Amino acid sequence: IEEYDMEQDLIIDPLLLASTYLGGNDWDKKQRVAVDALGRPYVAQTVDSSNFPTTPGAYKTAYSDQTDIVVSRMSEDLSMLQVSTYIGGNGYDRLGDIEIGDDGRIFICGSTNSSGFPATSGSYIDSAPIYKNGFVTSFEADLSSLDYSTFIGGSAEEAAADIAVDPSNADRAIVVFTNYNIYSLWCTNDGGQNWEKCAGN
Repeated sequence: IEEYDMEQDLIIDPLLLASTYLGGNDWDKKQRVAVDALGRPYVAQTVDSSNFPTTPGAYKTAYSDQTDIVVSRMSEDLSMLQVSTYIGGNGYDRLGDIEIGDDGRIFICGSTNSSGFPATSGSYIDSAPIYKNGFVTSFEADLSSLDYSTFIGGSAEEAAADIAVDPSNADRAIVVFTNYNIYSLWCTNDGGQNWEKCAGN
């Protein structure tokens, strides 16, 4: 702050650069935002809306059931929805967090009890959960396809709350679980094909 008259009130009036709505006809909640190297915000959220805006060529353009997750990329000035996709199955899918890797891949984590939630073949756990399990999913930067998707969990109910990706190597990531039915930290060093317990209860 530059010099000012100490006898006067100091008023800091930040400049609003851009602001917009993004949603559908129902309750859209639990938003997380990550910004890529070009300044474009990726918005991820849990949605109930069957008409949330999606874009042609995105991974999934139709709502499934119950609650889904939507990942969207806006232009830097928020004037344009560049790409937007659903991901989910036939149950309750809930967002935990979103991160962007140094190679542009988009990572999300959360929880699901959907038997139809997509898991890629050969991933850490690719069979549908019996109970609510945590998941980690990676999209290509244009949200047109999955890089990988896996469940993490067991016979109880688990939820992945946060994810951190190594800023110099997107194949290395840590996922945080906040409940007591599973180890708190899980790590991967090979792009998500294998996960191991790092720390926790």
